[in-house]
Amino acid sequence: MASVHVAVEAKISAAPMTINHPDFGQVADYACAMWEAQPTRTFAPVIFLHGVHASLVLFTRGKWYSFALGCLLHSKQAPDRFDVRMVHTTMMNLWFFLTLTPDKFGHFCDIRRAATPIRFTHTAGTVMTTASVPEIDGEPGIPLTALIPRPVRPRSRCTFLYETTYNGRPAVLKLSWTQTNRLPESAVYGILVAKGVTGIPEVYDCGLLKTDFFGFRLEYLVLEHCGDTLDVCLDKLAKSDTGNKTLAEQLSSVVKVVTGCIVAARAAGVLHRDVSLGNVAVSNGRARLLDWGYGKVIESSDMVKEMAKRWMFDAEEVMANEAGHDPLTGTVHYTGIRVLMGAKTRGYLDDIESLFYVVLHAISRLENGLNTYEGDGFNFVDNRNLAQSRVGVLGVESNYHKYFGISKYRDTFRSTLDALHKFLFWSPAGYTGHQLMDDMEHDRLVDMQHAAKFMSEDGLKVLGRLLVDSDTESSQPTGQDAVTGQSTGQVAVLTNNDGLEVPGQLLAGSDAGPGQPTGDDAETGQVAGLKRRSDDVPQPHAAMSTTSEPMMTRAAVKKAKTAGKKTGPVNKKPKTTNKENDA
Repeated sequence: MASVHVAVEAKISAAPMTINHPDFGQVADYACAMWEAQPTRTFAPVIFLHGVHASLVLFTRGKWYSFALGCLLHSKQAPDRFDVRMVHTTMMNLWFFLTLTPDKFGHFCDIRRAATPIRFTHTAGTVMTTASVPEIDGEPGIPLTALIPRPVRPRSRCTFLYETTYNGRPAVLKLSWTQTNRLPESAVYGILVAKGVTGIPEVYDCGLLKTDFFGFRLEYLVLEHCGDTLDVCLDKLAKSDTGNKTLAEQLSSVVKVVTGCIVAARAAGVLHRDVSLGNVAVSNGRARLLDWGYGKVIESSDMVKEMAKRWMFDAEEVMANEAGHDPLTGTVHYTGIRVLMGAKTRGYLDDIESLFYVVLHAISRLENGLNTYEGDGFNFVDNRNLAQSRVGVLGVESNYHKYFGISKYRDTFRSTLDALHKFLFWSPAGYTGHQLMDDMEHDRLVDMQHAAKFMSEDGLKVLGRLLVDSDTESSQPTGQDAVTGQSTGQVAVLTNNDGLEVPGQLLAGSDAGPGQPTGDDAETGQVAGLKRRSDDVPQPHAAMSTTSEPMMTRAAVKKAKTAGKKTGPVNKKPKTTNKENDA
């Protein structure tokens, strides 16, 4: 299929003027097979002969088009001049189409010399790029050494990966078809690089080959080759004891790097939204978080406008569409409980929860040697069912791992995995999994002391900056500690599914639930030392006062409203306009 310009399918049809659904499905299969073998395509053509009629069917990434070429046979025993002319016209149409050059035939560059490198030429001052095959052997270009296997969908988003070299360094060429109303991956990398985020592959080159081809853009990235992804590593290792031990020892390091990358990206205004076993690469002990194609920018409008100008997209449309895709984006087996339940917005804690499931799956495969999802924690029937299963099994504090296909711990990563578990699903008041599923406005409570057990020092510093703005929150006593003037020293962040975060002070051993006022504040509804941040709309940190304009929890506000009382000022998330779009 690598050298097929057009597929031809012939059927004897009872309704020759139309294409039946079963026949159309087979025609679409041909187009998909061609596209999978020929990443240089912008569209895939199929000639369909149904009865005596011939049609040309063109498949783009989002649509298909059918053109009648005419009749190949006449239906008379004694054809007249009109019948002969009709057949002649049809054959001329076919001949014209079959003799087109590759660039007119659906390719963005000449594939007749596919074994030679592809050369990308940038248009000065823009990201627009043209691709060509060097006419003379030895001219500079990017060689397509080997195609990295990955599924190619017949419609919608499509990505091709090639192993290659760039200036003598191992690299990966990524060709991506994405909808024009989605964010270009190159733009996301541009923000991460500008903000100095570590734990991502180095970008050698990038650009746009097509800006808008029937609603899709074609972009390319030349990235640092970061080694095999975790799923490929596990496939290669199988049941090799030596390899298993090596990878097992690396998992703690992987968690440190990736969690640090997630929080640093959030500080830069970006969420990943698709942390999975196939998007974490490891090489010589170095881990990298790959594939930011589903990334979401949540920072200032000026940053988005600058990206839109450079990458030629409609800023308002793209950002609204990305917000609408929050509950739809990700790899289902690694998706967090809130997102599985249909949360409308995402936060960086959801990305860290996805990493938790990635580590669980990796350990399960190390132990079982099977490329499967074992245990109730990975048993997918539908999103809601999976969320319910996880809420049940994660509440088993000491043996939750057994429900993810893990029969025993390894000392090398037990501390890391248990710290992640406590960080994500436990608070001083107890297990919080049920609140994540039942209450879409539940505030997740996390403890920096747990974070210190799996996160790097740099990652902790960034996380600390996300959580607190001054020493006030880490030193101000709350509840019963206010009497003695002592502090628990426990810094926490409360997050909910609309993207709000409430960094502040927790009372160790308090009976109050997450997000509830404690001690003397219970009567007034005031929570000392708390403030809110939005993942979607950045807000400046402001020191909180305990004597004027108290911050109130949702429960306190609702209670006051029900009683008909006036409440103090409450920080509300600024309104944003989100368009809901299908995936």
